[in-house]
Amino acid sequence: MNPSEFIWMDGKLVKWEDAKVHVLTHSLHYANAVFEGTRAYMTDKGLAIFRLSDHTARLLKSAKMTILNVKYTQKELEDAQVELLRANKFKSNVYLRPIVYLGYGIMGLAHTKAPVNTAIAAWEWGAYLGEEGLKKGHPRENFELCQTKRRRPNEPREIKLELPLLANGKLRSQRGRLRRGAAT
Repeated sequence: MNPSEFIWMDGKLVKWEDAKVHVLTHSLHYANAVFEGTRAYMTDKGLAIFRLSDHTARLLKSAKMTILNVKYTQKELEDAQVELLRANKFKSNVYLRPIVYLGYGIMGLAHTKAPVNTAIAAWEWGAYLGEEGLKKGHPRENFELCQTKRRRPNEPREIKLELPLLANGKLRSQRGRLRRGAAT
């Protein structure tokens, strides 16, 4: 990963290397956070964020479903993402990672009094599946399909939110595929 210059944290642009959270941040211990993964593509007119409104709306809906009271409106978060891209002066495709998490100050399962923090990171990231995949042609022809033994517990067919806990399941599944010899 190539660091960018700034990360947006609770309304302020912070230097990448200064964007830190405390080790006792609630979400690190109880996995109560929500995030989105959004791409911005370089065009002749500059960066264009793919489905910005949809991704931001889903972030806020996910936060509401997990009882995280975000202090920013959808428009404010969309404007923050645009501001972050402009401040970093990117030259190629970018990945944006907005995250809402419970901050430092409260421990225990009852989290309603924990501070709710919001951050947005962005960094240059070329083709999602690698430049080589683009050169080889249709993606379906370039990837292996394998089935994992792990299943997500009682998950509805359509995923409506992204949680670190679900992402952990995805990571464990990927590690299993790699152990069985899958390329990636």
